Amino acid sequence: MRVGAATYPIVLPADFLPTEGFTKQIDELHARVLAMENESRLALMAVEVTSLPPEEIEALKAIVCKASGAEKAFICVTHTFSAPHFMPDHQLDDAGKAKKAELRKAVQLAAQQAARDAAQAMRRARLTVGEAMCTVNTPRDVETPMGWWIDHNGKGPVDHRLTTLGFTDEKNVRIATLLHYPIQSSVLDGSQLREGGKAVSGDLAGWLASEVEKQTNAPALFLVGAAGDQAPREKAVGFVAEEKELHRTDRQDEAIEAGRLLAQEMAQAAFQAIAGERQIKADPLTFTETKVVVPAKKMERDLHKLHPTRIAPYEADGESVQPVSLLTIGETRWIGVRPELNCVTAQGITAEDPLSRVITLFDGGAKYMADALSYDRITYEAMNSPFGQGAAERLAKAAKTLLTNGFDVRRENVE
Repeated sequence: MRVGAATYPIVLPADFLPTEGFTKQIDELHARVLAMENESRLALMAVEVTSLPPEEIEALKAIVCKASGAEKAFICVTHTFSAPHFMPDHQLDDAGKAKKAELRKAVQLAAQQAARDAAQAMRRARLTVGEAMCTVNTPRDVETPMGWWIDHNGKGPVDHRLTTLGFTDEKNVRIATLLHYPIQSSVLDGSQLREGGKAVSGDLAGWLASEVEKQTNAPALFLVGAAGDQAPREKAVGFVAEEKELHRTDRQDEAIEAGRLLAQEMAQAAFQAIAGERQIKADPLTFTETKVVVPAKKMERDLHKLHPTRIAPYEADGESVQPVSLLTIGETRWIGVRPELNCVTAQGITAEDPLSRVITLFDGGAKYMADALSYDRITYEAMNSPFGQGAAERLAKAAKTLLTNGFDVRRENVE
């Protein structure tokens, strides 16, 4: 296998801020591209934004393919909550549409340059895989007197595995690292700076990737695991339940340093995983995709109306078709899905395959897809979802079938 990788900053115009309440940029956002080739070429991009709508995904795929020479590209967001959004045009005035165009230009330029640089850096590589325990993530579902709500250090399953997939050349020089961990990059989510406004930042994923890059002198791409119900151990914004009401708290600027310390802890786990990596076969390189029909439900679009409740607000809304992908890189297998799955769902998918992992927000986003217990508890993930109870279990079954019989379903072979 031949591999190349590159990191390029997303440079926002000097007068881009303020927008969406963001008033200050405290660190760079990045686009990172990994190009892999085994006869045919694939490209994987990790971009430090919260989410991307389908039209932006397709545009970026085309740009990355053209710039890298790849036949197929995959786009993954790091899901930092501290980045400007690609809002729908109908929600924007003329000034907002102009800002959106500037954001698009900055992201696409970074993607193009990273893809071009990755292609130019390609060389023969060997693969290594490592794993370490990292306790930065915690269950985020917390029961209050009114019902279940979001916080951190809650009760529920948690997956502390931080996985690294390393690419090194024949001289043992690091080419790139894939970092996989089930956590939302949300330390600063919704927090206000003391001086006012919100900070633009790569948050945990960005801080972690940059630290690993410093130490390895190679691009590091962060891939979001099943983090729907996982949260950082420390966050800026929290909630205190008093007299059947939720009171919001905000650590403001103090949380920036706390988040950076968490990222350092994640980086130490990554270095431990890298130090213990074992070599695996570099072949094959394949991509397989299937589709699964799952139950859908109506979703409240105004998130401010969501609140802890004991009365299930679920209303069925037909069915939804969701793609499930399998990207095989050497002996490792990566299940890619658009919805944000809960930890227990991914554990069920990968339990019998130690070299498989689930990537969420893969080639798009589809909001939360919670497990059955979350629907029974009426958690935030269940309420803020376009999917009905049982959807996660159907998707998990399809994913396990892909892992077991991947070549028996519709297949695109890029060996």
